Amino acid sequence: MTWNLQWLSEQQQKVKRTEQDYTTLKLIFLTYEPDILAFQEVDSAASLQRIVPNDRYQIFMPSRIKNKEDIFNGVNQFTGFAIKNHLTVKKHPDITTLSSPALALGEKQYYQQKLRYGSAITVSLNQHDIIVVNVHLKSGYFTPKQLNNNRKKYCRTLNFQRTLLQQWIKQQQINKQPFILVGDFNHRIAFKTTNNATNFFFSKNKQGSLKWLTNNVKGNCLTKK
Repeated sequence: MTWNLQWLSEQQQKVKRTEQDYTTLKLIFLTYEPDILAFQEVDSAASLQRIVPNDRYQIFMPSRIKNKEDIFNGVNQFTGFAIKNHLTVKKHPDITTLSSPALALGEKQYYQQKLRYGSAITVSLNQHDIIVVNVHLKSGYFTPKQLNNNRKKYCRTLNFQRTLLQQWIKQQQINKQPFILVGDFNHRIAFKTTNNATNFFFSKNKQGSLKWLTNNVKGNCLTKK
């Protein structure tokens, strides 16, 4: 299960949460009670523990939380995981390059951006290790047509992040390493085009294609938009 919790923070600087908010969020979580929750926009483990039962779940925060160069003063938006205790899990190196993707790709004219890491864990299932990566990409460009507008900085940033993810995916495929990529992509990643050339993760990689696990899942949103 993946869930953007929209500035969930005990500091109450961006979105002020009430006790009723926490009660409602916890009720939603317990309704589904997933084995793995990939969360976005959580400022601290303490905030999440008001929703996720401590006695049944372990929380994995990203390495970004310890990197003073990549966090902001005040409230931060972190990605991470809450995982049921019965699962065998260990921390996997995060995709830290997503924080300043232009710099990571050698585009020196861009400064450090302090964007969200791709949080990563390794889950052992039936004696096989699966890497799960949780991303929260740059917002603002949701369709392939918008993403082609490279004149704007935010669009270029998302394209840089996409390039880095494609590189990471290709390496896992070369290594024959099973993985699952989830999160808030801030883009309609399965949007169909005439030649598929602008699909978000389109690649000519001979190692194999990606399987869209949610391709046929119909949305059941609680909000109107």
